[in-house]
Amino acid sequence: MEHTIVLTFETMLKKPYRLRLAGAKPETSVDEIKALAQLMVDHDPFHDGLVKLSQAELQNSSETAYVI
Repeated sequence: MEHTIVLTFETMLKKPYRLRLAGAKPETSVDEIKALAQLMVDHDPFHDGLVKLSQAELQNSSETAYVI
């Protein structure tokens, strides 16, 4: 089953920025999600002033999301 990673970042504008990434494998590890989030903060491809990851979730259609 396909999963979705939802990353919520703090920004310099003090407004949360949410990013949904579909197609994650169920066995995606916490370390992989943290590395992806750190890559987003380091390179900030959307130029929104991402400061740090504030929350991450791994979701699928049949289970409740859980926070990482």
